[in-house]
Amino acid sequence: MNLDMTHKIYKISFFVVLSVIALIIFGFFYYTLIGVDSGTYLSMAKEFYKGKIYFQEIGTNYNPLAIIIMGIPFLFENEPSYYWHYIIHLLTMISSTIVFYKILCQISKNQNQNLFYSSFFLLGSLFLDGRYILLEPLSVFFQLLVVNLYLKSNHLRQFFLIGIFICLAFLSKQFGLFILAPIGIDILVRKENAIKKIVLIGIGMLIPLIVFYIYLSQIDLSVEQFVYFILGQGNNLDVGTGTGKDFVLLDFIKAPLYFLMQHLYLLLIPILIFKNSKILNNHFYFLSLLVLSSLLFLYFAVYSHYFQYVLPYALLLFVYLVNYNKNKRLEKISFSLFVLSFFVISIISTISFTRKKNQVITQRDGAKIITSYIKPNSEVYLDGISPAYYYICNLQSINLKDISFTFPGYYYPKTIFNNLKDGSYIIIAENRYKLYEQFLKNQTVKEFIVDNKKYYVVNIKKTH
Repeated sequence: MNLDMTHKIYKISFFVVLSVIALIIFGFFYYTLIGVDSGTYLSMAKEFYKGKIYFQEIGTNYNPLAIIIMGIPFLFENEPSYYWHYIIHLLTMISSTIVFYKILCQISKNQNQNLFYSSFFLLGSLFLDGRYILLEPLSVFFQLLVVNLYLKSNHLRQFFLIGIFICLAFLSKQFGLFILAPIGIDILVRKENAIKKIVLIGIGMLIPLIVFYIYLSQIDLSVEQFVYFILGQGNNLDVGTGTGKDFVLLDFIKAPLYFLMQHLYLLLIPILIFKNSKILNNHFYFLSLLVLSSLLFLYFAVYSHYFQYVLPYALLLFVYLVNYNKNKRLEKISFSLFVLSFFVISIISTISFTRKKNQVITQRDGAKIITSYIKPNSEVYLDGISPAYYYICNLQSINLKDISFTFPGYYYPKTIFNNLKDGSYIIIAENRYKLYEQFLKNQTVKEFIVDNKKYYVVNIKKTH
């Protein structure tokens, strides 16, 4: 392809991707489904804006920043429309895309190409994290601010800002801290003012932590307890099963393969590295470190939306290698795989809307059934039915300080039952009922069906 034709193709492709993005966003608004995670996060955000102290009065393993920002509408009214929360979520992704474009402009001078890849990044982000309110997008946004600032850093004081953004990525979600590894390693390898840069980053990181500690200091919190909280050990009454999901080896294979299926062009990265190994510069090693560090989350879990951390850096590395590539055949193959990836994501998204329509109807029906048994503002524990109903049905936690709105499986049934007060409720999925049966012998148990699945609802009566 000659240069003019290449520019034209990228320009047309950019507008095609933008059109698909617009349709997908419209679909997300039209089929408003509250995600499992969203219900938990927004329920905690509501309590925060009521004046409850994070970590101390709201038990959670999640750092607060993303939850607080997504919950900003609670600052203006007690029951804001879910759309306001979701708009903040979308604006976060769009902001990340703008920063991503600025990073690309430091790697490539081809504006049409940069616009196309940036729009594709937004499409991929929407596919991974756009359906529901999640914490990763804000963490990724601050990470990208770090990378953008680091690549164009020409003054030592910028490393102070880099430290602040690294900490904000961490305070949005703990996994965001991995961005520190590639930055630190690259500084040490380059050696130029390494000690000063690292010290400035360290000071910058301390600023948000100090502000957050001052907020928590009203509860007589030691530094050791503070570190314990922000590292994700905030509410551990017992070991439970962690998230209610027992991961097996197959999960660790399926999730990366599913991500690669959506981004087939990434398969070319090893070939592009081999073909261009003699002319690669320091940017290559830094971008490679970013990709490798982003995969560290696999040590903890393999939820598909965690690949939101991988997408920007894998895509940046690919674009960098494509720009260094002089092989016309590889250029055509890479663009063809990009087009194929675009169609895969678009087709899966289209299919998912059909399923989502049914899920929205099911969720609305489920909410009506639950509220027919349980009044709003009642204290409830949901075990096996989506935690989204905490938010949808305006339910309270049975123990906000220790149990909060946690996912099923974090605590053993005995722990849950001991925290149920007289007059509170528990909803139990059929496949988990036997775990509670011994505690419910003197209780009145009722059944209901949601999405062809049986659930049991119990209004707890405890003898004194």
